Amino acid sequence: MPRRISPVVEVTAPDGTKSFWSVYSVPHSDAVAAVTEKLPSDYTAELSFRRIPEGWSFSGAEPGDIIKLNDGNFEQPHLISSSVRSVALKIDEAAAQLMATVRKMPSGERRQGILREVRRLRSRMHALLRSATESGQ
Repeated sequence: MPRRISPVVEVTAPDGTKSFWSVYSVPHSDAVAAVTEKLPSDYTAELSFRRIPEGWSFSGAEPGDIIKLNDGNFEQPHLISSSVRSVALKIDEAAAQLMATVRKMPSGERRQGILREVRRLRSRMHALLRSATESGQ
């Protein structure tokens, strides 16, 4: 069986803490974009020179799954499964529909407040989803 490509992405939080992520069976050129999609806008991500040890496997991983490598020690990965990704996409789609509806309102303070609230709710739903997946494993 050919070895799957699993590039490592280094993520830096606004407070300077670093974490390492991998995207299972995705080319290096697409890995950073896949991980960045799941991060808040104030986080930065770049391709890391670190490599996953030979023979280490992601049990149950599907191509495109995003795996958080705990503290770069590559033990006990946290897998963001395809089903979690589909829920995240549904959250984003619902938020986009709400934003489109709100943008049809007349401009003003009320409209801006509602747009802020939709963005806040979207962020909160993603945080809850992350929390649920982390506690579930």
